[in-house]
Amino acid sequence: MEYTYDFGDGPFDLIVTVSGAASAQEMMLLRGELLGDPRLRPGMNVLYDLTGIDARGLTTDDLRELADDGRRFEPLGRHAVALVAPKPLAFGLGRMFEAFAANVHLADHVHVAESVDDAYAWLAGLR
Repeated sequence: MEYTYDFGDGPFDLIVTVSGAASAQEMMLLRGELLGDPRLRPGMNVLYDLTGIDARGLTTDDLRELADDGRRFEPLGRHAVALVAPKPLAFGLGRMFEAFAANVHLADHVHVAESVDDAYAWLAGLR
């Protein structure tokens, strides 16, 4: 699995790209590394691009665990988080993750989008 992130100055302050065979344990480990980055700040808009993810190995329990692990991000007080998942399986799992994370404050606004363009349009509509 590849997990990269880039800070920018566009509408999304942080873009995280996940590709390859998804592993919940590896994602949580890499999320921890991201949490240690001093460029993270409150109020950010974050785009998770899952376009290249192979989600076939993820289970319902993995999604619950990933959602619960999101509590580590609560102190950041992110403004908006968009998950881009154009493949039907990844999109459905993204929606399931969103439901499991309902009691976790991932951000003020959370959205699962089918394309990067849809994510940008959604974010623009929040303003």
